[in-house]
Amino acid sequence: RLTYSNRFKVVMPQIMNVPGFEGIRIHSGNKPEHTEGCLLVGKEVGDEVHKSRDTYNDLMDVLEGVYKTEKIHLTIK
Repeated sequence: RLTYSNRFKVVMPQIMNVPGFEGIRIHSGNKPEHTEGCLLVGKEVGDEVHKSRDTYNDLMDVLEGVYKTEKIHLTIK
């Protein structure tokens, strides 16, 4: 779902229905210390995540475009 984050003060993707977890978000960040169990997005991954903010903005454009008319499913393998 796209929900308001009290921590970040903006609407962000929130991952729902994860057993034993609440408040998992998808957001930008570059290093492991930028996440507390949330998913960081980027286009290049090595020791750090690169192009994260641009990738996040692209993802939000897509999600905001379909959120009101379609269900969004995330599969992690």
